[in-house]
Amino acid sequence: MTDNWLSKRLRTLGKTKISLAEYLGMPQQHINNLADGKSLNPERLTKLAEFLSIDKTALLEFFSKERKEDDMPTDPTLVQTIPVIGYVQAGLWQEARQWEVSDYKPIYMPTDDRFFGRRVFALQIRGNSMNKIYPEGSCVICVSAEDYTSIVGEIESGKKVVVQRKNPMDNTIEATVKEYVKTEYGTFLMPHSTDPSFTPIRTDDGSAGETVITAVVIGSFRKE
Repeated sequence: MTDNWLSKRLRTLGKTKISLAEYLGMPQQHINNLADGKSLNPERLTKLAEFLSIDKTALLEFFSKERKEDDMPTDPTLVQTIPVIGYVQAGLWQEARQWEVSDYKPIYMPTDDRFFGRRVFALQIRGNSMNKIYPEGSCVICVSAEDYTSIVGEIESGKKVVVQRKNPMDNTIEATVKEYVKTEYGTFLMPHSTDPSFTPIRTDDGSAGETVITAVVIGSFRKE
């Protein structure tokens, strides 16, 4: 396979042209033609987009562009399927809830190459302590704090994070999403709400109990 966008994408995904040919139900020797959109009918285009985790519309637009015969195609917009695995409270501390796998809902977002191969997941927002940024019903796209720090480094002040604590009354695990802010006066979880009753939560003096950042927000999604 020539070193075009298709071969690069297959390598990134750890897939081969043999497996692609089997998935599309076409002879292996015709795979090279796919880089220019040849040998594609509507059904095969859909399956190619699924196999490469590329948005179908973006892929179709890419193939529709006029190009000189010797031009190297520009990579189309790459997207990934992200499971919405539960909800998180953007309000008061609430018991953390993760849905059954059968209840996961997919959303589609551009690929963040920094976290390729790591678990990326989404949580639906409930409550309004962050409604200036994340209206209720929107989703935050997250990676675990462990993955974030291993790739990016220390979690920076200003990042939006998912924080858990153990309720001292009944030992249930509670969670919330807030902005993580470190200042010379302490470490805080900051709300961004139209409701002035939500105030910063200090986490370094024990007043909020034992807290731990479990995930870092790397994006968000909401339907118009």
